[in-house]
Amino acid sequence: MHQKLEYVSQINDYLVNGNYLKARKLLKENYKRNSYILNQYYGLLENIENNFCRSKEYFNNCLVFRKKELSALLSLSKVHIQLGNYGVAKEILTNLQKKESYYYQATIDLIYLYILLNDYEQAYYWYQTIDFENASARIYKHGQIIKTYLLKALGENEMLSKIDYVSNYTAVRIINNSDEDLIRHVRKHINLENEYADDKFFSNIDINKLLKVVNKEIATLNPNHFEVSDIYRFSLDEPIGYKGNQLTNDIAVVTVLDTKCIITMYPIKLSNEFDIDSNAKNEKLRLKRQNKLL
Repeated sequence: MHQKLEYVSQINDYLVNGNYLKARKLLKENYKRNSYILNQYYGLLENIENNFCRSKEYFNNCLVFRKKELSALLSLSKVHIQLGNYGVAKEILTNLQKKESYYYQATIDLIYLYILLNDYEQAYYWYQTIDFENASARIYKHGQIIKTYLLKALGENEMLSKIDYVSNYTAVRIINNSDEDLIRHVRKHINLENEYADDKFFSNIDINKLLKVVNKEIATLNPNHFEVSDIYRFSLDEPIGYKGNQLTNDIAVVTVLDTKCIITMYPIKLSNEFDIDSNAKNEKLRLKRQNKLL
C-alpha cells in the first residue's frame, strides 16, 4: 500500500509540475482499470495532451465507482468544453449545481462556460451567487480575477476602479496588458545562477525574442481551458531549459481566459503521445468555438 501511495503521489507531482512524459510513463507502468484514481489521472493527462477521446474513456471508467460519479461528471464536463460541446457541458454542470457539495465548482465552471459564450451578464449573475468574501484565500483570489474580468467585459469601469487588485498579478494583467509587467514576471522562471537548473528557462534566454515566437504561435492555436485561464502547450524549434533533468523544447503559455493576453510561460515536458493536431490545429473545432452555439 505504501508503494502504491508513493507512485500515485509521484504521478500527481509530475502532472502539477508539467512533466507529462514522466507522468505517462508511471501511469503506463501502474495502470489498473479498477483503480479510480489512476483512471482520473489518466483522463486528466489525456485532456492536457489533447487526446480528448481517450480522456472521455478514462473519465467514463470513473462513473462505475460508487460515490465517485459526480466527480467523474465534473471532469467529463471539462472535456466537453474542450471539444466545443457547450450544450452537453452546460447540462452536466447545471445538474451538478443541484448537489450542495458540488455547487461551488460546478458554478465556477459554468461561469467560465458563459465567458466562452460571451454571455457576460449570465456569467456575472452566477458569480454573484458565490460568497467569495468569506471563502479561502485561493478561492477569494479566483473570485477577484473573475470579477475583474467580467466587470471589464461589461464595461463597468466605475465598479472596476473600486477593486483592490494590485496584489493579484492575473487581475493586473486583465486590466493592464503591459509587456513590462509580463517580462518582469516571466523572469521569475529564468535561472539566473546556473544554466542547468531544472524547471526554469536557460539563464541566457532572450525573453523578448521568445515572446515574439510565442505570440506568433498561439495566434492560430486553440487553447486548453483551465479555471481562470487558457493554456497553450507546444514545442519550439530549440531547447529552452530543463524539465526533470532533461533538455526540453516544450513550453506552456498561460493567457487570460478567451484571450491571447499572456499571463506567464514556463518549460514543460510533453510525452510522445501529445496530439497537437487534435485540438490546436483543428479548424473545425476553431470555427465551432467561434460560433459559440449552445
